[in-house]
Amino acid sequence: MSDPIHDALVLFQEAIDQESDPEASRALFERVLAIQRANGGVLESDDVVVPLEATLMNVASLSQTLRDWPRLRDAAAELRAATPFQGAAHTMYSIALKHLGDRDGAAKALERAFAVAPAEVNPRHEQACQLLAAGDRAGALDAIAAAMERGAEPEALREDEELAALHGEPRWEQLLGRENHVACLVTLLDEDHADFAETAPDPDDDAFSEWVTDDETIERFEDAVDLAERLLDAADVASVPLLPADARGDEILDIAQCDPTQVRAIEALVRAERFWHAIPFLLVLGQHHVPSLNPEDARDRLGVP
Repeated sequence: MSDPIHDALVLFQEAIDQESDPEASRALFERVLAIQRANGGVLESDDVVVPLEATLMNVASLSQTLRDWPRLRDAAAELRAATPFQGAAHTMYSIALKHLGDRDGAAKALERAFAVAPAEVNPRHEQACQLLAAGDRAGALDAIAAAMERGAEPEALREDEELAALHGEPRWEQLLGRENHVACLVTLLDEDHADFAETAPDPDDDAFSEWVTDDETIERFEDAVDLAERLLDAADVASVPLLPADARGDEILDIAQCDPTQVRAIEALVRAERFWHAIPFLLVLGQHHVPSLNPEDARDRLGVP
């Protein structure tokens, strides 16, 4: 006799493997969803757990890709009920209502997304689209500013056809420009580091070894590494000329050849001292020829505060 849980897990993996064909992938996820609903919601084996919400999220995301607004509305509505504190569910529901002509409902759904996920980028990005469609260009640009402050990538905003009418406006270009992008990422890194440092024990503390291997700490380190990579790319630090190899055999970037935006990015990374406990963070610095032995050494060799 067939095991429905095993069958659903196989289908789930097949659906992931079909990501290049959104229609086929969604059809498989819909089959998984039906099995989950008939068997208590959660799919679980010895080493895999797939909650109903994960399958719903895939169905909703693929429905958005396929521009199937009624299915997106229904899947997102179910997600909102199951995960009321998840900003993505409210944002996708808002997108569906917008395309189905319910502007008031779409705006209310976004307000809920702002309330439960104030730091997320996508609700602000979507707000810009909706305000621009309503003729509020100034409000749309304010929403773009809020999205950038939360870590939006300029390219994603530039590629959104719903925002094309803003292209060329001075404030649009300023907000999506390199200087503002780096400034926003620096602020995020500073804020994340300050929050992280409040709970980080001193390296000489007995609790340090347990803290540094805690799952939550590792997740924060991973976020910091991602932010560091984005900051280095945004500042185009890879283009900075290198100094000749020093006595240690290291080639480090020539800080004198950096423009002010690049210096700002490097200084932010050096002062994020608690993140230097993560080896991947140091590797990212090293790949960009930033001295990564320790913050004090980096300050000394680069001449930054």
